[in-house]
Amino acid sequence: MRPNLAAKAVLVFFFILLSFGRITAQPAPCAHDFFCLFNQEAAASDTEGIRSYSHDMIELIVPAGAGKGYINSLSDRMARAESAVRNGRGRLVPEVDVVRSFNEIMRTIGAPPTFMADVASMRRFRARSATVPSFSALFTANRNGTNCNPGEAVLLLFLLIENDGALSEHMFDEYAPSQAGVQEKRLSVLTGGMEAHRNVKWMLFDYSSRHRRGATIKLFDRAVHTLGF
Repeated sequence: MRPNLAAKAVLVFFFILLSFGRITAQPAPCAHDFFCLFNQEAAASDTEGIRSYSHDMIELIVPAGAGKGYINSLSDRMARAESAVRNGRGRLVPEVDVVRSFNEIMRTIGAPPTFMADVASMRRFRARSATVPSFSALFTANRNGTNCNPGEAVLLLFLLIENDGALSEHMFDEYAPSQAGVQEKRLSVLTGGMEAHRNVKWMLFDYSSRHRRGATIKLFDRAVHTLGF
C-alpha cells in the first residue's frame, strides 16, 4: 500500500511542477513593452506597489553615481508624495514646474538653449498622451488638467531627458487604438544615446563623472524640490 501511495504522491508532484512550469513559462502581457510595464506599476495602489513604482521611476532619472542610498532615499520621498496625492492629501505638480525643473538641470550642467523645454509643448504632449487607453495610469491630463501626479512628473522629466527637451504630441501615436498592431517603432520615443552626440543623457553622465557625488545629489535634490517633494 505504501509504495502505491508514494508513487501517487510522486505523480501528483510531477504534474504540479508541469502545471507550474506552463504558467511561469507564459510571458507577461507587457514583457517587452517599456511603457506598458510602467503603466502597470503606476496602476498599483498598495503601499509596496507604489514604493516599487517610485523606485523604478527615480532610477530612470538619477545617475548611478549618486549612490544607491540616495536613490533609495529619493524613492521613499516620491512614494510618500505619490501616496499623499492618491489619498487626496498631497500636492499635484503643475506642468510648468516639470518644465522649470528640467530647465534648471540644463542650466546647471551647461546645456545649450536648444535643449530647453517649453510649457506649450508639454501641455500638448500630456493632452495627447492622456487619450491613449493603455497609458491611463501614467498620464492624467484628462483627470488633473495641467497638473500631474508626482510619478507622472518624474516620468515627464525622464522623457525630456531622453528626447533632449523636445516632447512631440505625436510621440505615442503608434500606441493609439487605430495603430494597435504596430510594434516595430515602440521604443523610438527613447532616443537618447550617449555615443551618438552631446545630448542631454551624455551631458548628465559627463557632469556626474566630473563632479563629486554631492554635486549630483544637489542637482537632483533641487530638481525634485521644484516638483514639490
